Amino acid sequence: MKAFKAKQVTPLLAGDSQLMKMWKEAAAEDRLTAFRKDGENWVGVKDEALVAVLESRGVKGEPWNG
Repeated sequence: MKAFKAKQVTPLLAGDSQLMKMWKEAAAEDRLTAFRKDGENWVGVKDEALVAVLESRGVKGEPWNG
């Protein structure tokens, strides 16, 4: 599981309908968790495939234990 800054993920979602579909499916299955850390919005991702796609697009996640 990894956490990503929301401001890094949002532009990717807006520009990629396939990624948005994966994101919505993960959200529907409770595999995403929104939280605040150090005054910033973050999203914890429990879906390994989604983590792999985000990281392949240049967004680096941080380890997260949910």
